[in-house]
Amino acid sequence: MQTSREESVKCNERMVLGCMLSKREHFDYAAAILEELFFLFEEHRLIFRFLKRCYLEKKSVDTHILCECLMREKLLETAGGAQYVVSLAQYAGTSGYIEEYVGLIQEDFAKRKLLEIQARPLESSRGALSAISLLEQELRAIKKQVATKFSLIGMEERLRGARAFIAKYRHQNYLGLCQKTLPILDEKLLGLRKLILIAAAPNVGKTAFATQLGIDVLRNEPSACFVMFSLEMSAEEIFRRILCYLSGISYRDLLFEKSSDEAMVLAEKELFELGHRLQIIDSSFSPFLNAASAIQTIEEVKHVTGCSRAIVVIDYLQVWPVTERIAVPTELEVDKWRIGQMKQIRDALADDPVIVISEARKPSGSHSHKWGSDLSDIMGSARGAYTPDAAILYTSIDGKDLYTRWVANKLPEPSGDGVEEKGEKIKEHLASQGIGLYRLEIAKGRDGMERGVFYVEFHFKKSTFQKLDWGFLKAKEAQKKLGKGW
Repeated sequence: MQTSREESVKCNERMVLGCMLSKREHFDYAAAILEELFFLFEEHRLIFRFLKRCYLEKKSVDTHILCECLMREKLLETAGGAQYVVSLAQYAGTSGYIEEYVGLIQEDFAKRKLLEIQARPLESSRGALSAISLLEQELRAIKKQVATKFSLIGMEERLRGARAFIAKYRHQNYLGLCQKTLPILDEKLLGLRKLILIAAAPNVGKTAFATQLGIDVLRNEPSACFVMFSLEMSAEEIFRRILCYLSGISYRDLLFEKSSDEAMVLAEKELFELGHRLQIIDSSFSPFLNAASAIQTIEEVKHVTGCSRAIVVIDYLQVWPVTERIAVPTELEVDKWRIGQMKQIRDALADDPVIVISEARKPSGSHSHKWGSDLSDIMGSARGAYTPDAAILYTSIDGKDLYTRWVANKLPEPSGDGVEEKGEKIKEHLASQGIGLYRLEIAKGRDGMERGVFYVEFHFKKSTFQKLDWGFLKAKEAQKKLGKGW
């Protein structure tokens, strides 16, 4: 009868073998690092032996091919039978993060070797120093065995991978997922992709902005799903904001039955069409939330919906739950751990976008009006500005800048004594109509991304962003002069 410890080891071994049989990158990773002797159970050692052989011979393998190989050598029953081999693939669906399970197998192997040494009686004929020397040699051998192996990769293999990547995107305009509402963002980033950090001050619409990006991707990319991890707001609150955005109805009108039935019918119809491709996971899930469980959730959504791609929004970095014991839990070390979790999710999703919302550090003194206007303002560890592939700084438009653009577009001269005061008057005027103007700066970008600045209108009563349109504002001002209001 197996102990609970053996059951745990067996589960880990099944997980690795299942992942190897389901994804080529998992197959290559585990086969490069592990050896047959690392597995405790005979049937798993046998299965891994054949998988390793295929890896070394650069052959493809799946459950059918594996069963055929084992049958030819009359070892299929020893390996548990065809039904057992085929059942291993089901374990791949429970984990998209194989590195952790490979590490557990290495750890289990090292513990078994240490227990063997501990249980072995000391030979009386040996002196103490000789015994210590022998023990040190054995410990070094164990450490060498479980150390992650580094394999040299030939230039032919490197070029083959580069050619395949180039061929995949040749004659296309974008690498990532497109949302199209803000075309300049798609153009600058070549589509939403990789780890994107959005940093801003509190209460400026970061969540609404990231949520709209996800919804707009769903509208334009039928092969994509949208998974949002909302750790501040409940799933119901996020969903109501999405209703406002899709219907064009303000939050108050939505709640107090002043909304258009026709607009609501159209919004609900669109939501039904999006279906399971939209998933919101809130803080009620947080006791179980880490990079591995997040990746598992994303993979499950992709599997259920049949989507090949995903856009992920994490709101927000500073409240991501710490589910592991950190040796020295300083604020810096905790932040490093959190940004590391984001990187793990990014790596698991390849080029698909992982949009992470972050707080911006409040500047001191006279520059407080420029909150979040510099890369150094990004919070989330010393790596906050380094780890992401793209960083977007999101700030309220500066009063002086706003006034200059306002008068350049021949809009009515505001009251006030100076440029800054006039700019603030314009902000107050727009806010009374439910509009905020914001400056978005792509302050960092990798792999073909371009830096740049653009401006957006945030219609905060309706949770809607759009490109800043001075013609729209001029038309509204003209309506106001005719007494029609905004």
